[in-house]
Amino acid sequence: MTASTEGAFVSNSAYPARKISGYNDIYPFLRKAVIPSMLPDTLTDENGTAVMKFVLGQAMNVGGIRLRQVRTNPETCKVADMWSEKIAACYKPYAWARFYGGTEAKGPVMPVTVPGGFDAVNTSSKVRTAWDYVTTGHPGYGGQYGSYNGAGFLLDFNQVNLSTALGMVDELQAAEWLDRGTRAVLVEFTLYNANFNLYTIATVVVEFSVTSNVAV
Repeated sequence: MTASTEGAFVSNSAYPARKISGYNDIYPFLRKAVIPSMLPDTLTDENGTAVMKFVLGQAMNVGGIRLRQVRTNPETCKVADMWSEKIAACYKPYAWARFYGGTEAKGPVMPVTVPGGFDAVNTSSKVRTAWDYVTTGHPGYGGQYGSYNGAGFLLDFNQVNLSTALGMVDELQAAEWLDRGTRAVLVEFTLYNANFNLYTIATVVVEFSVTSNVAV
């Protein structure tokens, strides 16, 4: 990630990534810093021509935004008997299945906790795929609290305008997509600068440890 791109998203004055102190802070980060910077208000102009969003005035977003969550499986952790009536589940540090036997969650371990499930929070078909574990060809990422493979629970913001994307984030939050089992959220996107014929493939990674620490 170039310094200018990092400044636009990690240090964005509207909501800098370093302000994130818990998994619920991901939602305002997306609403205020990421999505308005990359998605247009409308997909086409009055002539039906596609509207392109330029980031930092020069680079064009290519392919939208991919939001990816990696999680740990509560079945790999047991709550002490004396606390089992108070605490429903515990979550170990993330370990890719390739290493140490693995604690990675592949689902279905993410039930919607709102009574009535998806229908109760009016979750649309655009968002429901975010509860599906998907294997991709993405390379792994080595962070401070774990090494993550390219798979996870994905949601693509592609061919959607600004208001639609913001509504999708609202739906994720209402359905509690992120919770104590979340170990990392990755925001992935590609920018193209025609001035240099340069592509920038960027990933903003926010990690959550089992001791409530956050790394960006």
